[in-house]
Amino acid sequence: MSQVEMMFQRYGPKYKWLVTLTMLLGLVALGMSITIVNVATPYIKGSLGLSNVQVQWISTGFLAATTVALLIAPWLVKAFGQRATFVGLLTTFVVASIIGGLATSMAAIVAARVVQGAMTGLIRPLALEAMFSVFPANERGMATAIYGMCLGLPLTLATVIGGWLVESFTWRYVFFVTPPMCLAAMVMGYLFLPTREGTAPPTTL
Repeated sequence: MSQVEMMFQRYGPKYKWLVTLTMLLGLVALGMSITIVNVATPYIKGSLGLSNVQVQWISTGFLAATTVALLIAPWLVKAFGQRATFVGLLTTFVVASIIGGLATSMAAIVAARVVQGAMTGLIRPLALEAMFSVFPANERGMATAIYGMCLGLPLTLATVIGGWLVESFTWRYVFFVTPPMCLAAMVMGYLFLPTREGTAPPTTL
């Protein structure tokens, strides 16, 4: 019996919705990071005294890291399991967010954005795989629709919330707004996501 089947035995039919809510929290939290920092870019530029070229690295580093991370996500899940991969990437994202929010130099903020981008790239295929594993084949169209909503919703939220934060407080809050959601998703991931199948050591990349 697979671990997903064991989870269904423990939680019943509602298990697929528990996994869906877990993935929704993670996708929204990390998805907001795609655009929320872009809203604050002019404020970051002025605060740290960055040039236009330096500012460009904040978004370029994020996007490049997201693309590369997409390629290694399947291996991570196979090697370490959904639970460890999900909790690990969210933990890393939270650390990067704190570094970004406290950054006083270009190097620190670009490094934070690169790590955030990598974690955002990792969560996308992981979330889709997790949802497909708990939805039967005839309901995967609905799962895909929910997944798509979780990708689009954060972009709108980030623009509104990011604008409010930089106007009402400081640009640093755009890095601090998502970690609470990440922490909630980490707890749910630990409770509801399966560990790696089997006992063999993780395979090499």
